[in-house]
Amino acid sequence: RMAEARHVRIQDLVIRGGGYQTVRMDQCVDVEFDHVVVWCGTYGMTVHGTNGLTFLNSALYGNVAPWTFRGDGSKRDYPGRPHRNISRLNTHALLEIGTGLESSVYATPQNDNWEIAHSEFAEAHDGLYLGSINVRFHHNLVENFQDDGLYLSPMYLRHRLDKRDPVIEIDHNVFRGVLTALAFGGTETSTQDRIFIHHNLFDLRMPINTGRPTAKSPEARFSTGKLMGDHGSPPWPAMTITQNTVVAEEASRDVAMSAYGANGAKNRRRVFNNIFVHLARLPGLVPPDPALDVAGDGNWYWSPEMDAAKADALFARFRGSPQFTASQTLYEPGSETRSKAADPQFVELGREANRVRDYRLSPQSPARGSGIVLTGDLKSPTESPESNGAPDVGAFPSGEPPFRV
Repeated sequence: RMAEARHVRIQDLVIRGGGYQTVRMDQCVDVEFDHVVVWCGTYGMTVHGTNGLTFLNSALYGNVAPWTFRGDGSKRDYPGRPHRNISRLNTHALLEIGTGLESSVYATPQNDNWEIAHSEFAEAHDGLYLGSINVRFHHNLVENFQDDGLYLSPMYLRHRLDKRDPVIEIDHNVFRGVLTALAFGGTETSTQDRIFIHHNLFDLRMPINTGRPTAKSPEARFSTGKLMGDHGSPPWPAMTITQNTVVAEEASRDVAMSAYGANGAKNRRRVFNNIFVHLARLPGLVPPDPALDVAGDGNWYWSPEMDAAKADALFARFRGSPQFTASQTLYEPGSETRSKAADPQFVELGREANRVRDYRLSPQSPARGSGIVLTGDLKSPTESPESNGAPDVGAFPSGEPPFRV
């Protein structure tokens, strides 16, 4: 436990044997974890009111074993229900956050100014809670979660005297084996987070144990992941989603995998230059709603089951609608004007068992140079403002080595 610790470096350690909270931080300033592995109890790290947390080259590993199922660690004994808990000792979340309200003498400092990079997060029910914090989360591996990877809804009200909207940047990460990669579930509506999600690979093909066999249903059930989802229909924060590659095994509700969905009128949404690959059928387009400040373009949508007729029909209805005309007030060419329904031609999609997957664009890929030039507030605070012509779509620019996590 660290209470009011300042300017502390924790390096080259393994921390294990924790119970409810393996690491707890309260009211700390400028603390760095470097080459530290935490074997988590129920909660790996619980952090309250900590400004300047750096987590580098490290790992949070939960204790959810590969043979457990999603319901094993869930709370089942709600009042009035006859169920009992199978297990409550597995890791519920790797990183949990909190802060004081104004009524508390410990209202400040608040969780703020974090960097989490080049680290691994795995083997738990849920992953990390990041809503309400100015944080950059980059070059990390997020895998093997029974439920949610990153929670992005605001988890608490930031102090009323802090006039800055929190900026969350999620870039150059690999997500796999996660039921819902990006999740929303907070109830705080007065804090306006701005989230930039760019240059990530979401490989949502690994099976997750979701249904244990029973006497009535002897076959186990397995599911694969989805890009985004929520708990209880909370408002999703403002998001700019650019240059990501998403590959989903199971059928999605819409062709953009909810990247355009669940928006509120106050929360701006922009979706540009992403690749959405559906290994099941290609669903229809739920178009961006300009009335809710949603726009996007330069995206590629594809399914191996797609034929030419489906490709031609994907955008036709929207591009001839009043909604498309209205979208030009937000984005002058109009949303999805240059988006494509076509094969991006990866180096290796890896449909067969034991085939290596390589989601870079092949030399002959038509997706090279097909993106929209991103300028202004379509770029995150750490992205270079310069642009050398139209970019490739997806997470991996051609001619550059893949980023490493």
